[in-house]
Amino acid sequence: MKNCTLCKIQVREYAARGLCWACYSKGRRQGKWAIRYDNKPVTLERLDLAWMAGFFDGEGSISLSVHTQPKNRIQVQIQITNSIKATLEPFSKYFSGNINKHYRKNPKELPQYKWSLQSAKKSYEFLNRFMPYFRAKADVAELAIKALEIQLNHKPRKGFGYTDDQIEFFKETKQNIIRLNKCS
Repeated sequence: MKNCTLCKIQVREYAARGLCWACYSKGRRQGKWAIRYDNKPVTLERLDLAWMAGFFDGEGSISLSVHTQPKNRIQVQIQITNSIKATLEPFSKYFSGNINKHYRKNPKELPQYKWSLQSAKKSYEFLNRFMPYFRAKADVAELAIKALEIQLNHKPRKGFGYTDDQIEFFKETKQNIIRLNKCS
């Protein structure tokens, strides 16, 4: 008797890849078993996330807005613009956000679709999830993560926003992000 690597049920023989027939056929129906790595099935979800990170690294943008009037607040915005809506749908599926259609001035050009993520919590989750995969946007993502950590951990008292030091940090971070975006 052998144990299935997923459900740990004892079986007489494996269907494939150390899985019982039930786990293997369920994975085949869902299109999950793509390749083997270290005798473990690799799901398409993992491959999708790696593709998404590479696509965002090349086509996406990260920006930081600092608003001091009427009250101190910041916003990290993550977005990707592309003329093919289907390439943006996985981002919307995994991380929510919005996909909006924008028409160009020249009617001969294709319309542009823009996926954007503006929630601080979702942006933080997105950047942390893809941080190991980033190459070109690694420095920008690191700065945005630091700003988001301050924003998410900030508990303002009534009538008080961020401290002057925090606002100064956000302004410096914004300038650094702008500089790094121009370089990449």
